[in-house]
Amino acid sequence: MPTFVSSCRHCARVTQRLLTLPARRQRQLLEALWSLSLAWLYVRVLPYRWWARRLGTPLPGVTPVPGVTPESHSQPDNLSVAIGRLVMAINRRCGNPFTCLMMAMAAHWMLGRRHIASRLVLGTRLVPKTPTDADPVLSAHAWVTVGGHVVLGQHDEAFTPITCFVHASPESPLRHGQDR
Repeated sequence: MPTFVSSCRHCARVTQRLLTLPARRQRQLLEALWSLSLAWLYVRVLPYRWWARRLGTPLPGVTPVPGVTPESHSQPDNLSVAIGRLVMAINRRCGNPFTCLMMAMAAHWMLGRRHIASRLVLGTRLVPKTPTDADPVLSAHAWVTVGGHVVLGQHDEAFTPITCFVHASPESPLRHGQDR
């Protein structure tokens, strides 16, 4: 069990390392940490109906976004992938306290701030408790896509998309906060 002194030394080392990074990288790290903390607070404290409105325009399943075609974004840009990796790295560094939903919310907000069209997808699947169990349990997962490619929350299992929240790019007819 860490003592107070060892915890303070660890914080001092982390702070010292943070201060050696370029200012742009410092801002990105602090933004990701802030977004993750806010997502944790929303999910743990506030009811779904309150924070779901802050995720973007809700669409059923993985409905195509008007004006955005998969061909227009054949590969996600480096910034989108970097944001996904940054959020996952902070989660690992903090000891994995954030769920896939919290990480997806943080990355989705960060992409939205940069006017990158993204989609936060919520999906479910049935998983047996044990290989011989006849009663499966419902498993949920959240992930973020940019141009049809997953940038955070990669998964090998077949999740059925239930709903998605869209932050459309400024050129798209569907903008955050507007009706469908």
